[in-house]
Amino acid sequence: MPSYFLPYQAKWITDESSFKVYEKSRRIGITYATSYRAVIKCLIRPSGFIQWVSSRDMMTAEAFISDYVKLWCGCINIIASGMVEFSEEVIDKERDITAFVARFPNGNRIVSLSSKPEAFAGKGGDILLDELDLHERPDRLLAMAIPCKNWGGQLEVVSAYSPFGGPTTTFAKLCMDVKTGKRLGVKFFTTNIYQACEQRLVDSVNMVCRAKDQNFTDYTQQTYIEELKRDCLNDNMFNTQYMCLSANSGDIMIAEYLYKEAYTIQPPVLGFSSVLGGADIGRNNDNASFVALNNGENVYGNNTFSVKDIEIWNNQRYDFMLDRFEKFCNRNEINTICVDRTGIGDMFAEYAVTRMENTRTNVVPVFITHDIRQDILGGMMKGFKEHMFSIDEKTDTLKSAIMAYRLMKSGLSLRYDAPHNLDEGLAHADEAFAFGLAVYARGTTDSPIVVRKKKKL
Repeated sequence: MPSYFLPYQAKWITDESSFKVYEKSRRIGITYATSYRAVIKCLIRPSGFIQWVSSRDMMTAEAFISDYVKLWCGCINIIASGMVEFSEEVIDKERDITAFVARFPNGNRIVSLSSKPEAFAGKGGDILLDELDLHERPDRLLAMAIPCKNWGGQLEVVSAYSPFGGPTTTFAKLCMDVKTGKRLGVKFFTTNIYQACEQRLVDSVNMVCRAKDQNFTDYTQQTYIEELKRDCLNDNMFNTQYMCLSANSGDIMIAEYLYKEAYTIQPPVLGFSSVLGGADIGRNNDNASFVALNNGENVYGNNTFSVKDIEIWNNQRYDFMLDRFEKFCNRNEINTICVDRTGIGDMFAEYAVTRMENTRTNVVPVFITHDIRQDILGGMMKGFKEHMFSIDEKTDTLKSAIMAYRLMKSGLSLRYDAPHNLDEGLAHADEAFAFGLAVYARGTTDSPIVVRKKKKL
């Protein structure tokens, strides 16, 4: 394996699974890797092998041969026909299907064509579906390609998400089915822009740019990603193109890159002055979630919050949850904790006030109205955008819960969308709301919130 391939590229190139799916960011060199793999297969497979490549249009189909296959043939010092004049060939007269074809000395071929599902019917070989989410009829294309693996062929599906698609596109459903175990026998790969940068992508970008411009100033990971963000029209564009997130009918409330920055961009903290908490109460289909945050000030004079502790419980008795709540508050020396008193949380909140009355912890029951919900979620949005939060990157459940929130046209709405760590039935992203309640205790919206202990009934 040539040393210039990055680790995620090398894993894809060397994997021989019969059905492979790559959920990818743009601009990380996956076409570079898939084209190399196609050329290598043509060199080592028995004579008569065909590698089919289906691109979204004929311009992209031509570029696969003229820009990539030609490059690798030159590097390997292999002469293949079709590398001089890149003209279309008729490969199926009956269906009037044309393609760009690279022919190798051993008789093997790479056939690169636009989105033509009928091209694969009754033909052998391996199939690469490139940028499936951008094809005109991806459902039909995938359905016609899948049988190739039943006769010893290999099917590779590679795509970033379309910014104009959604969670119900053929590619989005395929990825979700694989991730949730509904579709077995598929090897799944995923790499977003941050993961690629962590595997030396920026070093490769700098090397290429320096070769073209001697006065080029090297990117850092931060400046490279900031430039990509500036080129995107909105968060949805960045999420679909670079973060491996499908477009949704509502915008993601907290863009994943903002969550990522909560553990990569942390302004120095002058010190923490208090501990704040949030508690969202649930039993059967919802979690009981407790979150503790250190609260202080950073060098810029802004509020800063650091996750100190998290506890999650499901399907437990009230007396058990109250005992855990008391221990949680005492262990973390919480000064103020907001408790959601809506629904089944009402009784819990009253008992919690009594339980903690003679301790350092001020328990604040909060009845969640529409306006209060707006304040809580608005505080979370503000905090992430202004880099107020410091979060351990390994806190996967908190990330999954926060990423579940969507801003809908009808207002703020909750939609569960966590592929791991939480059961599908836990539909309210409770841990994220407990996090929001902890932030709410301090008041991070433009109008700071004064919290007081509820009077004893």
